[in-house]
Amino acid sequence: MMKRNIILICMILTSSYAFAANYTAGHADMGLAEENGLALHLHVHAGAQVGGITLPGDGEYEPNEVKIIVPNSTKFTRQAGSMWDKIGNASGNDTWALPQSEQTGVPFLGIGAEEASLGIYDNNEITLTLTSMSGPSGGHFSMWQTDQFGVPTFFMSTSDAGADLITIDLDIADHTHVNWGFTAIGTYEIEFTASADLVAGGSQSSTETFTFEVVPEPATLGLVLLGTMLIHKKRN
Repeated sequence: MMKRNIILICMILTSSYAFAANYTAGHADMGLAEENGLALHLHVHAGAQVGGITLPGDGEYEPNEVKIIVPNSTKFTRQAGSMWDKIGNASGNDTWALPQSEQTGVPFLGIGAEEASLGIYDNNEITLTLTSMSGPSGGHFSMWQTDQFGVPTFFMSTSDAGADLITIDLDIADHTHVNWGFTAIGTYEIEFTASADLVAGGSQSSTETFTFEVVPEPATLGLVLLGTMLIHKKRN
């Protein structure tokens, strides 16, 4: 606990946001764990960059301690075809996505349930559900995987109420990676709920909000800051 607190203090001093730190690169997982019941957290692996620091070991953080940065380098043009409509924008539009395959200098965010034990949950399954989102005007969030041929399977989409969950089967794979897609620059506060039925009867659930920041390219950011300064000067 002492080591984790020291790292958090350093991150608070180096971060320009209200959050303790920005997660900017390396491997981390949205963790589904048993902590006096089912719990959601961010599990960051050694080598990830958080708060401007390359972490020497694994660490766990509450969702409100870390902002997940989606850099402009992840921008791509939305593909044509109705199979991509759940992204939430039109073909040819700019889209940003944290990728399902690891890339240098980009958060490699997965979903992990390694801390959940077999035999506790019915069918050894935990469900992660998208419950709400607030974001910039015109902004949509989606989650999908692509196969070896580039064909997408969508699990979540704020533009499609029928796509709102992914199930983790602990018997097959307790760790998976997906694409986390966004259709506009800005801040997204996304609420997820982890839930599972218990073998012993009853159920468990946990709801947390994770924050993603889609960062504009430097030239665009400069214009935004200049506009803010001019508005502030005019009001004064």
